[in-house]
Amino acid sequence: MTKYIGGFFLGLLVLLVGTAGLLLVRPIPLGPTAEFMIRQLVDFEPNAQFSVTGAQLAWSPRDNVPFISADSISYIRATSDVISADDVTLYPSFDALWGDGVLALSDLEVDRLEFQAGERRVQTATLNDLFGAVSRGSTADAQFARYIENISVRNILIRDSDGLRPPRGSKFLLTRQDGELRSVLQLSYFRGENMTRVSGRGYSRPGEGGRVELQLEHMNPADLAGFSSLFSPLSALSLPVDAELEFDLAADGALARGEVDIRLKDGTVSLSDRRFSVGRFELELETDLVAQTIRLKKGRINVDGVGAQIAGTADFTLTPAGEIELVTARLDGQKIDVDVPGFLQGAIRDARADLGLTYLGPRNRLVIDSGSLLVQGEKGTLSGSINFSDALPKFDLTVGFDSLTRETAFTLWPIKMGPMTRKWVGENITGGRIDGAVVKLDAGLGELITRKKGEPMREEALMLSMQFSDVNIRPLRHLPPIAGTRASLLMRGKSFQADLQDGQVLLPDPKQNADSQPVQISKGTLKIENYHAKGVPSAISFDAKGDLGVVLYHLNRPPLALLRNVNFDLTRLSGLVTAKTFLTMPLVKPTRADIGFKVTGAGSDIDIAGQLGAYRFDDIYGFVDLDARGFNISGRSSVNGVPLNFSWDQGLATPSSSASSAPPLETRLAISETLSGADLDALGFAWAGNRVTGRVPVNVKLDGSVINPRSYHFNADLTQAEIKFAPLSHTKAADQRAQFSGRLDVAAETDTRVLAFSYEENGATPIVGQVDFVGQNLAGITMPVFNLGKMENLDFALTDIGGHRQASLRARKFIIEDPVAPLFGNAGTTDRLLADSIKMILGENYSIEAQIDTLHGSHNERLDGFQLIINAIDGRYERVQVQGSFADGSELIGDLTRTGPNLRSYTLQAENGSNLIRLLGFLPDLEGGALLLQGGFHDDGGRASGSPHDITGGFEMLSFRARDVPVLARLLSLGSFTGIADTLSGDGIAFDVAQFEFTVLNGKLRVKSGRFNGPAIGLTTQGAFDARTREVDFGGTVVPAYGINSVINRIPLIGRVLTGREGEGVFGFGYRVGGSSDDLTLLVNPLSIFTPGIFRRIFEIGIGELPEISVTDDDFNEDEFDD
Repeated sequence: MTKYIGGFFLGLLVLLVGTAGLLLVRPIPLGPTAEFMIRQLVDFEPNAQFSVTGAQLAWSPRDNVPFISADSISYIRATSDVISADDVTLYPSFDALWGDGVLALSDLEVDRLEFQAGERRVQTATLNDLFGAVSRGSTADAQFARYIENISVRNILIRDSDGLRPPRGSKFLLTRQDGELRSVLQLSYFRGENMTRVSGRGYSRPGEGGRVELQLEHMNPADLAGFSSLFSPLSALSLPVDAELEFDLAADGALARGEVDIRLKDGTVSLSDRRFSVGRFELELETDLVAQTIRLKKGRINVDGVGAQIAGTADFTLTPAGEIELVTARLDGQKIDVDVPGFLQGAIRDARADLGLTYLGPRNRLVIDSGSLLVQGEKGTLSGSINFSDALPKFDLTVGFDSLTRETAFTLWPIKMGPMTRKWVGENITGGRIDGAVVKLDAGLGELITRKKGEPMREEALMLSMQFSDVNIRPLRHLPPIAGTRASLLMRGKSFQADLQDGQVLLPDPKQNADSQPVQISKGTLKIENYHAKGVPSAISFDAKGDLGVVLYHLNRPPLALLRNVNFDLTRLSGLVTAKTFLTMPLVKPTRADIGFKVTGAGSDIDIAGQLGAYRFDDIYGFVDLDARGFNISGRSSVNGVPLNFSWDQGLATPSSSASSAPPLETRLAISETLSGADLDALGFAWAGNRVTGRVPVNVKLDGSVINPRSYHFNADLTQAEIKFAPLSHTKAADQRAQFSGRLDVAAETDTRVLAFSYEENGATPIVGQVDFVGQNLAGITMPVFNLGKMENLDFALTDIGGHRQASLRARKFIIEDPVAPLFGNAGTTDRLLADSIKMILGENYSIEAQIDTLHGSHNERLDGFQLIINAIDGRYERVQVQGSFADGSELIGDLTRTGPNLRSYTLQAENGSNLIRLLGFLPDLEGGALLLQGGFHDDGGRASGSPHDITGGFEMLSFRARDVPVLARLLSLGSFTGIADTLSGDGIAFDVAQFEFTVLNGKLRVKSGRFNGPAIGLTTQGAFDARTREVDFGGTVVPAYGINSVINRIPLIGRVLTGREGEGVFGFGYRVGGSSDDLTLLVNPLSIFTPGIFRRIFEIGIGELPEISVTDDDFNEDEFDD
């Protein structure tokens, strides 16, 4: 409709011009109407930017027709390509205008036509305009074919984006002759630095068909897509070719059948800076675009030593837009020769290939669906794809062979692809056969041809794998080969790996001059991370099973010499080991410095002859690890008769720059197990074993030589065990969380040791401390403020000065348990631990100064402001001072001092003796009573009453009251004095005085001349208490109404006859207390109550421990206590 409207206005304008021409003959400028008029005559893209300059309407006197001329016409396409035409003349068809009433072009003349590339270099769309014009006369545009008479473009310039000056001489001519439209094209343009020439001609008769012929010289195959979408698969290629194309045109102007010849000229061509030698490259194709088939009649290729003959067929489909959608093809390659000296070690002759292909047009990708190969008699397969989307194709191809001879395998392996690796495989993998091989290429052509010499490929770009059977492989040149093994080889873009499954190597036995011992080898691997780089170490690993001594011997042979610096006699090790060996070393001429190694293994029945330091190892089952730093043997063993886990690290000495010395070995011995106290004792930790009840998980580590360690580390989880902390009065109960750890450092050059330790109990703040030793002697202890159990703010320090140790103890709260026991010697476990601890910590000569804010004892009794000073020489107390105040304000004062060469005298006074007795754990319901204890320590074992003793003394306590004394209550009940017993459980029984004398020898307390007198009752006693066995054996007389009985005692002569001994009365009964202190037995003689005192001894119950003690009035001096 637009053309008809345009024709109407143009006719009207001509009529007006014709009328005006009669008056004035000259052109008329068209102004704004020019663009509209020209768009009706020439088809342009609807959205293109269009501009016209110098347009006018004029009359041709020659042809007697109007025409439109313009100085220039230009438009910019959507691709940014610019097309401009200069000196343009357009003649409308009057037959179309007057006969059909439409506006159509008859003649077009262009003096100069220029194409300027935009987003892309010389574009397919640009060439399509020119190639399409060759056959325009036979297109489906019936109006164009009906009215066009002549098109002449005298000078065509195609300017590339590189800015090169375009060649001249390009032109296009279309004319109508004898009812046919004939066209001629001559075109030259630059593609980069290469100039392409195109010449073509065509003819067509509207409605009948025609023919098109094109000759292409040095054209990029991608440009062929501008002529037909059939060539779109070539759009990614940039290799310049020569080609001839001849196509028949159908009646509708579409391409029908044709022939295409593509050639490369002999000589050399450049592709991405790489030059190729071309001997022959010819492809002859026939195509039927109607039937959508292609036949490759003949293909001959000989490029850079690669030659082949190719034939095949293909079917294709097009998209609605006329683009290639899918191509399925079958190609047969014959007489394939590859002769590339310097690339392959030999030529490949007369190979064959049969390929099934699919081309995916929208993705521009060629898929090899099936492919069979025959190379030197070996059958193979080919699969994969080639992607043509980019400027150079990208390959994803896989070639596989079921079997190969070694000769063919090394022929197919390029010489320059890992040359050192290739050489190593050829020399060290011998015999046998290749059961399969696969080559995979995943790289672009540009990546392959631009890679510099020695530059590694991408790891995924290349893969070559081979499987060998029954081969001999020698991973280490100095060792015999591994025979009869199965192996595989895997080579990638820059890495290489060889694996072996199993085999056997015969190694000479260094312990015997007999036959070699077999060592089984399996799971072997050799890896090279980058085979392109020189000197890159290989990684070798393999499993070996054999005699430990044989394996270690050969690992120590040159060039490995892995154990050359072991400062340990490895011949002491023997047994069966299964080991995995890891080596890092260059494959060519390795030196010791180049070799890294690691050996891990499991052993059974391993024996270490002799002892390691203080430890004897038997029945070892475990693991062995060896590397450049040293070796480790770990597992389970019997150590000094104690089954436990162990780990022994033996360092390898590094050669020193000085020939006379080597640095110390990094050697460690770690022991771990859940141990009992007896186990700890056997392992040399008696001080800990004596304090443990239960089992304790313990970890101990010795650094340095196992004979002379430089440090000890220890850690023990004490949660499950009961732990005694003698000499401190604290016991950790079982199942209470606790941890003890520490470190002992030894400085051999100064003969000093430093022990740092930490103890944490039940989540409390850890207790830390440090103990210093010089030689075997304790030099000092430092324990900053800490809490332990119920004890608070303890601060302990000890210093050794000239063999005399000075200790200080500060505490806010301190607790004592059973403080009397040490006076009896090694009475029990706790007492023994206390004595051992004092001797271990304080030695024989020491002094102690203690200041304790509150000292807690038994029965909730305490001393405030407690102070203690002790000075001991040769294990004996030479000076002791003690003082403190009880909660009721009463004072405690004690003193011990030497009063003779063999005698040390002591005195202890308490204003309220009941407080002291409760504090010491006795008689919790005693009240009042001034207490005095005095006596002596006899250094020479002095004798009292004919018996040797260590301690003697006298006890006196005045004016006190006793309540709830179970033993006394039972005695009174048995003696039928129920009323007095009831008083004991009520207000208590008052006593005026309690006196007795005692001696202590070898943990046994002996009491004599004991009497307890009060208004209601009197009591005498004598006997013994064995602190070691806790056995009690006491006896005496209970006197009721002691106040009346004692008056009779004072009558001369008759009083002593009637009352008996001091403290007794007219009436009384004998008793005996015996047995364990936890389960006492009481015996009473009721007949004795009616017997006068002097005869009462007849009815007394014998006290087995006291026959030797003569109890007389002379045994007790009452005057000593009068003060």
